Amino acid sequence: MINLGERLKELCEERHISMNEFAKLSGVPASTVKNIIYGNSKNPGIETVAKLCKAMGVSLAEFFEEKY
Repeated sequence: MINLGERLKELCEERHISMNEFAKLSGVPASTVKNIIYGNSKNPGIETVAKLCKAMGVSLAEFFEEKY
């Protein structure tokens, strides 16, 4: 199962952007992004996740794809 916070953190690192930059790009409040990344938000809505994916340039399917 994908850990949302870890996956978002991974995408930020891959793209060399901060959580605050990520929040600005996505239109999601920085506090929400940080809560997801640090595991304080266990169940963000699909609309929020979709905005985050769009900001990173990945589809929902790509985001949730398991890497082995």
